[in-house]
Amino acid sequence: MNEYYIPRRMGDLSILDIGCDQCTPGHFFATAFSDRFLIHYVLEGKGIFRSNGQEYSLEAGNAFLISDVYGYYEADEKEPWRYVWINISGKAASYLLSKLGLSSDKPIYQTTDRERLERCYEEICLNYNKVDDFLTYSRIFKLFEALWETNANREGKRRSISESGAERYVKMCCDFIHTNYYKNINIKDVCRFVGLEYSYLFRLFREQVNLSPGRYLAHYRLTKAAALLRNTAMPVTEIAAAVGYEDRAAFSKAFSNKYGVSPKAYRKA
Repeated sequence: MNEYYIPRRMGDLSILDIGCDQCTPGHFFATAFSDRFLIHYVLEGKGIFRSNGQEYSLEAGNAFLISDVYGYYEADEKEPWRYVWINISGKAASYLLSKLGLSSDKPIYQTTDRERLERCYEEICLNYNKVDDFLTYSRIFKLFEALWETNANREGKRRSISESGAERYVKMCCDFIHTNYYKNINIKDVCRFVGLEYSYLFRLFREQVNLSPGRYLAHYRLTKAAALLRNTAMPVTEIAAAVGYEDRAAFSKAFSNKYGVSPKAYRKA
C-alpha cells in the first residue's frame, strides 16, 4: 500500500490523504465519517461495496463514496481490485461531489474514459509533491474536471439533446477539428473536448452532416492537403505532416481513396 499525507488545506478544501492499494483476495474494510469524504476509484479487478442497505458490484472504471453513512467494501476472491483513494473535507469538497452527483444516497460513479482518469490519478500518486501545495492542488482540480467531464451519469449526458443543442455540439466538434487538424488528434480527443461518448457523438454527426466524426476529420485533412498540392511546391511528405498524418503511406492511401489518384498525380493534373 502506498499512502501520502497532506496535512495542509487550501481555502475550503482540505486533502487529508491520498493513496493506492492492491488488495489481497477477500480483503475488506468498513468505516463511516461525519466530517469528510472518502472516494475510492477502481483501477482494475472487482469487488463489492455496501452502503445504505444496498450492495453494488464494482469493477474498473467505477468509484464509490463513503461519507456520513456506514460503508463496507470487499475485494473479489478471484480478481481482487486495485484502487486509489482520496480523502477530502470542507465546503468545497461537498460542492465538488454534489456536481458529480455523488452523495450518501447515490455513492457510485462510473467514467466514460478510464484512461484519462487513470492518468490523472497517476499524476497525483506518482508525482506527489510534498513541498509545493499549488502543484498538488492543481492536480486535484484537474482530476475533478476529468471526473465531471467523463461522468457517465451526468444529467447533461442522460437527457436527449435538442436539435439546436445537437447543432451546437457538432459545431464545437467541427471548430475543434478545424483548429487542430494538423496535430496528431483522433476522435477520442474530439469526444473528450465536447464531453460526449463516441456512440452519441457519432449519431449527432450523422444526423447533422451525414458523416461520421472520423470521416469528417479525414475529409477536412485531405481537403487541406489538396489545396497545398495545388498551391504550393511543398514535398508530399511535408504536406502529409502538415495535415496531421505521421505516416506518408497512410496519407497517400487515404488521399487516393478520396480523389482517385495519388498526391503526385493530383498535383500534375
